[in-house]
Amino acid sequence: IASVLAYLFLSEKLSKAKIFSLIAGVAGLALILQPSAGGSAEGNLAGLATGFSYAFFVLASRRLSGKLHPVVTTFWMLILGGLGLLAFSQPQKLLSLTPSGGIMLAALSILIIGAFLLFNSAIRSLSVSTASIILLVEPLAATAAASAFYGEKYGPLALAGYALIGLGVLSALKE
Repeated sequence: IASVLAYLFLSEKLSKAKIFSLIAGVAGLALILQPSAGGSAEGNLAGLATGFSYAFFVLASRRLSGKLHPVVTTFWMLILGGLGLLAFSQPQKLLSLTPSGGIMLAALSILIIGAFLLFNSAIRSLSVSTASIILLVEPLAATAAASAFYGEKYGPLALAGYALIGLGVLSALKE
């Protein structure tokens, strides 16, 4: 999504490798979203909505990268994103966190801030399409973690879809 928008609105060029990566990513996503691959319609729609929000995030980050320091971009991105997520949150649950849950939340927050700082630093020298294709590693890592830590099972279609997305990411990295 971000690559197409960058082509349309930022005049970014799409090389053959990026086009291949996009086709592989979309084909992989289509396999993952098949009803027989598992998952729910609500989850699939939430995933697509996430794709559109990521596209906006990558485009906005690229546009701001030349104007603002990555720390400033990350600060405002996290503040605005956090405010947006308040609509879906249950703040009273934060008050009932155990000490170990609080430590885990703090550690995850630090990791997330670090990841976004790295991304906002890298987007200064990456094209939107390359950055958005590389971001496809996140769902692959989340899937692997869900399988390793929670025993989630994925059918052959979903696994083929993840393989296609991984192939698309590798193709984009070679460029």
